[in-house]
Amino acid sequence: MKLRSSSNARLLCVLLLFASGAWAATAAEATYWQTLDTAGGPPQHAARYPIANALVVGDAVYLFDVGNGVLRQLDAAGLRVDQLHGVFLTHHHLDHNADLGVVLLSHWTFGNAVPIPLIGPPGTAVLANGLMTANAPTIPA
Repeated sequence: MKLRSSSNARLLCVLLLFASGAWAATAAEATYWQTLDTAGGPPQHAARYPIANALVVGDAVYLFDVGNGVLRQLDAAGLRVDQLHGVFLTHHHLDHNADLGVVLLSHWTFGNAVPIPLIGPPGTAVLANGLMTANAPTIPA
């Protein structure tokens, strides 16, 4: 997995999309922002999920925050984990990063050999490496 730290992950995302040509390459295709859910704060909500949003550029999906339940919400929106081209964390509150490990492992499980770019504030590499270490028993050697 590619890791980058930034104190302003949203700005970095926009710059990354423009610099990579992903935006321009798919300008003729559908581009939209999909709110996967926005129940804020640490308390649980029976009918809503924590923060997760998707920027859809053609067939590519970029997640902004990965609160608990993000894979169910992707599916409900008609999006698939194998479409993921990047994950951006705005900050390290549990309602914004609870399913990071699930997203990283699911991306790999569904046949994506190419590491998914992960961009977030300082501490993102420590978080992702810890999640991968904790889940090492589930990854075949």
